[in-house]
Parts: sequence; C-alpha cells; structure tokens
Amino acid sequence: MIEKRVVNEIAVIKLGHMSKINALNAEKILTILDQNIQQHQGIILDLSEVVYFDSTGFNTLLKIYEKANKSGRLFYLACITDEVMGLFKITKLDAVFKIFPNVDDALKKI
Repeated sequence: MIEKRVVNEIAVIKLGHMSKINALNAEKILTILDQNIQQHQGIILDLSEVVYFDSTGFNTLLKIYEKANKSGRLFYLACITDEVMGLFKITKLDAVFKIFPNVDDALKKI
C-alpha cells in the first residue's frame, strides 16, 4: 500500500509493504511518482520498508529524478535501509540522489 501526505506542497510518499522495487511493480510506482511530481512542488520518497531494488527499480527513480530536475521540482529520498543503501553505494547512485536519514530532515532542507 502506498501512503501519501502533503506538507507545504511537497508529497511525502511511503512505499509501505513494498519490500522490493523491481520489474514487477516499477511501472505502478513510476506512474504514481510521475503524477505527484506534476501535481506538487516535489516528492520525498520514504523507503523505510524497501529492502531491495533491481535495475528497473533504480531506473524508475532516475526517470523521476530527471523529470523533477527538468521541471524545477524536488525529489528527495529518505529512510533508506542499510541493505538498500549498500545497493545505492555499489551503483554510485548515492552521489546522484539527495538522501536523508528521515522525512523530517528532508522537510527541513526545503
């Protein structure tokens, strides 16, 4: 289940009960993130329950990141588990995304 709340025109989206972001669910997630990046000034994506990404999952995040940058919107990641952070570091995507330890810290940055 995907949970959403809006704080100061920023959509805070939590991918609850989605332990994996992969080819099986990436299209659904891309659609949701795409709709929200168009409707709001940015997105904070709470990944606290996600423990695995495959290449399709990473590609989904990169597509939204690029779309956000082109349209002058924010795209932050928060609450990344140690397992997933390891994948971000291996792929060097930790240098691409703005990553925060929690949603509150991401909101303060705005």
